[in-house]
Amino acid sequence: MIDLDGTFAYSKVVYLENFSGADAGAMEVYPNPSDGRFTVDLTKVGLPSGGKGELRLLDLQGRQIWSRRVSMDQAIELSHPRNGVYLLALVTDDGYAFTQRILIR
Repeated sequence: MIDLDGTFAYSKVVYLENFSGADAGAMEVYPNPSDGRFTVDLTKVGLPSGGKGELRLLDLQGRQIWSRRVSMDQAIELSHPRNGVYLLALVTDDGYAFTQRILIR
C-alpha cells in the first residue's frame, strides 16, 4: 500500500496449507437444498478421526445462528426452520477451517 505522502507498508505474510487427497476438505452436507433438516458428515474432511472442532451455522451477514462442539468422526443432524441461504463453517482445534453454503427452502 502506498499512502498519499509516498510512504508505504507491506502486509503480514500468512502461510496457507492445502490438503492433499481426493476427499480432503470434503465436508458432506445433505440434502442440499433441504427443508431445514441436514446431515453433516465430517468423516471425509481429511483430518485425524480424533480431531475436534466447532461447527457453526452463520447467516450471510456473518451472524452465528447455531454452534456445537464436534468430533471429526461423526455425522450430525441439524435443523433450522427458516428459509434462506446459510454458511456452515467447521473450525477445528488445529486451526483449519472449512465452509459450505447451504440452502433451506
